[in-house]
Parts: sequence; structure tokens; C-alpha cells
Amino acid sequence: MNKKGAEGFLWLKVFYFILALIIVILLYGFLSGKLSSIIFLGYASREIGMNIDAVKIFDDGDVKITEEFKEPLYLEIKDSKVNVRSAANNRSLEYDFFDGDNEVEYSSGDKAYKKFVIEKNEGGVEINGR
Repeated sequence: MNKKGAEGFLWLKVFYFILALIIVILLYGFLSGKLSSIIFLGYASREIGMNIDAVKIFDDGDVKITEEFKEPLYLEIKDSKVNVRSAANNRSLEYDFFDGDNEVEYSSGDKAYKKFVIEKNEGGVEINGR
């Protein structure tokens, strides 16, 4: 290989390296947004399900658990499933978490909330978005 051929080969390797670096950066930016949203929705649905289980355990007395999240969420609880939908990007995740006696049902409707209060009193388990 002559001098010009060696220089061309080196520039080709540099070009491939820069191209691969750009692809990795773009792919990371694309996937990190999607993955962090899915992880957050999974956390929120499991946390709400565990809070419902926690307040259902108590037989006597009033129990109140307040959960606040970093972004507003639409919440629907029906048939022992917790469905959480993000207000920011409309992604949703359903989690079949708590034991199914179907006494707990809730829907935030068209309003997204950052804070949810789960309480148990004589009337049963009640969920409110704030």
C-alpha cells in the first residue's frame, strides 16, 4: 500500500468511527426516553397497588397513605388491575397487582393528578386524586 492508500484507509476508519458514535448517541437518546417512561409507569402502578394492599390489611382505625409522583398521571383501578397512563406522552401500563375482591374501583377520568391519597375508613378503601 502506498502513502495515499494508507491515508485514505485511515480517513475511512475515522469516518466509520464518527458514524458509529453518532448512531450510538442517537439510539441512546431515543431509547432512554422510552425506557425511563416505561420504568416510571411500572413503578407508579406497583406503588399504588402496594398502597391499596397496605390499607386493606388494617381492620380497625383510619389509615391514610399519600403518594406523590413527578408527573401527572391518569389512574384507573378496575377488576384488580391498576392502569396508569402518563399525561405527558399518553403511554400506559396495566399492572395486575392486588388481590381481587373487586371492592376497590377508581377512575381519574379526564383529569391527571400528581398526588393520590389512598385511605381506609369505615366505608372501605377510598382513592382521591389531588
